[in-house]
Amino acid sequence: MLILYISIIVFILILFLITLLLIFIPTFIGFRSPPAFTIKKTKIIKANKNMIFYLLTNYKKFPKWRKNLKFVDIEELPSKQMKVLEYYKHFNRIEEYTVVRYVENVVFSILKLDKEYTSLWSFELESIEENVTSVTIKETLYVYNSYLRFMLKYILKNDIEKEIIFKRLKDALNRK
Repeated sequence: MLILYISIIVFILILFLITLLLIFIPTFIGFRSPPAFTIKKTKIIKANKNMIFYLLTNYKKFPKWRKNLKFVDIEELPSKQMKVLEYYKHFNRIEEYTVVRYVENVVFSILKLDKEYTSLWSFELESIEENVTSVTIKETLYVYNSYLRFMLKYILKNDIEKEIIFKRLKDALNRK
């Protein structure tokens, strides 16, 4: 009987340590981290800067090169901003974001407000030489929840999404 009690106590201690490792430590680290951080990725693309900018900002044609989209709706807002609504094919979801900065053929930024975080994506284009462009995707996140802040900053880095954007952009440019 004593062995059973000891094994139950050991089991409870192991559960407590696992909980400490998976929840409390990341929350504590996230709480001590600044709420805003930036993830940046740059690629060199063999294409004209104007063509890349056109593909990235022609929202109505997104479904042609972003295969998971059904269609895109655009709503003009005051002060030269616009709301973009992306409707997805395979799940009942709508992404909504606002274009907040737009400098023709150079940079544009989109802002997405969520319950848990706010994200600002900036796409910066720079001509390196004729038909060669440096494209930088910069994502700045402001995460409200300290546990989610830790997870997004250290564990679930969002480089995969940027890689997918670069790959689909290159595929769309190759089709032209």
